[in-house]
Amino acid sequence: MSLRLASAVSSLGLGRWSAEIAPGWDIVGAANGGYLLAMAARAAAAAAERASPLRAIVANPPLWAALVAIGLRAAGAGTPEAVVALRDAAGAVVGPAGFFLLGLALPLERPSHGGAELRRAAGALVVRFAVAPLVLFSVGHALGADIPGVFYLAAAMPCAFHLLILARVFDLRPHLMRLLVVGSTVPAVAAVLAATAVFH
Repeated sequence: MSLRLASAVSSLGLGRWSAEIAPGWDIVGAANGGYLLAMAARAAAAAAERASPLRAIVANPPLWAALVAIGLRAAGAGTPEAVVALRDAAGAVVGPAGFFLLGLALPLERPSHGGAELRRAAGALVVRFAVAPLVLFSVGHALGADIPGVFYLAAAMPCAFHLLILARVFDLRPHLMRLLVVGSTVPAVAAVLAATAVFH
């Protein structure tokens, strides 16, 4: 079998590719390293061919929806009743579906993190809770802009649940992502509850 046929790859969607190791392309039962690199190169080349900037812009429903909404506002049309009904219906569907995906993506194994992983998580949370609001304040001060307090709150929001789903889909350390989400959500909720009790 030729190398071209033996290194063929097929798309699984979402940037993932599959390939089958052909018989004979091994060294005492271990797949030849150059052969595996050829598969990886085929997948990278195929992904690069599909990545068209123009196609990414044109085939982008959220972008077109935003442009339509901006056009309606610019024309003074306001928000049509049908759009309000569609928003409510979409919210009722997307919310449960999102949490269903979260349940499928959430690692159920007992948490076990080494020192290096804990340091990475701590660094990420410092950036999230301290550096992000500080950058916002610095930019606002440099531009002379009066930034409402709610924007600082948004800048310090915890890591979103959808990161767990993305981490599971793309195999990006889902256990570390679980640590980031839980480690940022719990103190953020506690801080909001404490601030609410103190100031109200």
